[in-house]
Amino acid sequence: MKSISYLLDTNIISYYFKGKAEVSEYVKSAKIYISFITEMELRSNPKLNKRERSLLDSFLKTCIIIDINNEIKQTAISFIRNKKLKLPDAIVGATAVYLKIELVTADERFERLEIPLILPAFN
Repeated sequence: MKSISYLLDTNIISYYFKGKAEVSEYVKSAKIYISFITEMELRSNPKLNKRERSLLDSFLKTCIIIDINNEIKQTAISFIRNKKLKLPDAIVGATAVYLKIELVTADERFERLEIPLILPAFN
């Protein structure tokens, strides 16, 4: 069983599907959690063709998708008010806090949350 767990942001999953080696270790070597908002962002991409949608569906079946709950909601509200994040980012950050695991993202805005964070370096 995979012993490391990560919450992946939408951009990391997108980079993974584009073949970015810098993120593959986080996807392949860990138990993957995503927020429901990440699932929605990925599934609503109008640029995906039928094959890409099928690959995405298969990938999402391997993830643990976390729905909103009161704790995530309250933390997200705090992040919006105090850290000036937009709603989707606030929900993703709050989900990482709720799960008490590292958030893997390419978005440096999450640094202002002071949560466990991994920002992969891209060449």
